[in-house]
Amino acid sequence: MKMQCDCNAFGTDICPSCGRHNTNGSSRFVQQEYEHTGPAKGPECLPELANVELTQSTKLEITKLFQSLTDNKTTRKSPRRSIIYVCMEIVCKKKNIPFDGKEMKRTFGITESDVNSAKKKLGRALNAYDLDPQYNTEVTMNVILKTLMTKFDIRESYLAQIMSYYYLCQNTSVLLRRSKIESCAAGLLYYFMSESIEGFDKNDYFLKAGVSSATCIDIALEIKTIVEHSIAKNTD
Repeated sequence: MKMQCDCNAFGTDICPSCGRHNTNGSSRFVQQEYEHTGPAKGPECLPELANVELTQSTKLEITKLFQSLTDNKTTRKSPRRSIIYVCMEIVCKKKNIPFDGKEMKRTFGITESDVNSAKKKLGRALNAYDLDPQYNTEVTMNVILKTLMTKFDIRESYLAQIMSYYYLCQNTSVLLRRSKIESCAAGLLYYFMSESIEGFDKNDYFLKAGVSSATCIDIALEIKTIVEHSIAKNTD
């Protein structure tokens, strides 16, 4: 028989049934099948992990990380599964648990692009954790930019300047927040080259960068607007 789920009755930090936090520190734990009848519950992680071969404690840790990073804001479908994937990879690496990324992406029905978008969406929230550099959006942006820069013989010494545009615009640019990280990097470099190189060949750039010209130009124009606004504000 299903019973009301009282999260505060569990001795763990998170209810193993619904993923909500224990708030009163109770040490009582009842192994039953529960359902919520009270206030709406927060985001769940455990249902997606039901068929994943991990211990319950590891699943609980993934759930707690998921809730912390999303601040209990609801996400659905592939964005949700991608964030869960990121949390799972973080916890597994932290606990030295073997993790097959390709197989897990196949299980969750997500792509590498979905995962990169999740990391980008989480942004600086990931910096609170002791993670490998690949989980840091800024580092990922650095890596992609360096790869693009080599295609156009742009010296790495300019990377700091290009990243400064990213830092300036990342919180105000709608396109930087919504676009794929590869498109953002291409837009940043396009802006830098169009502003710095006389006779900049746009067609050659799009051919070598392998990105949508429309998206790239839109991102570059938005960056240009934000940079010019910042300069004007600082000179007033």
